[in-house]
Amino acid sequence: GPISGEVKATTVDAETMVAEGEAIYALDPKHMVVKIPMTAEGLKAIKALSAKGIPTNCTLVFSANQALLAARAGATYVSP
Repeated sequence: GPISGEVKATTVDAETMVAEGEAIYALDPKHMVVKIPMTAEGLKAIKALSAKGIPTNCTLVFSANQALLAARAGATYVSP
């Protein structure tokens, strides 16, 4: 099944999140899902990673509106 790997908690910009996400995904492309926080920059990173076919889990989602934003960005999963 899927294995989650998260970008560093101190990473706040989309460009770095994407770079970290690509490195995480490369560890095991068959199983890895990249965890990205629900922030404006996180949504940008989710959109970029999804465009590259990299599955994502948008974390820190606490409302239906946030879940909808994550889905529109291309998140594979959402979680609190």
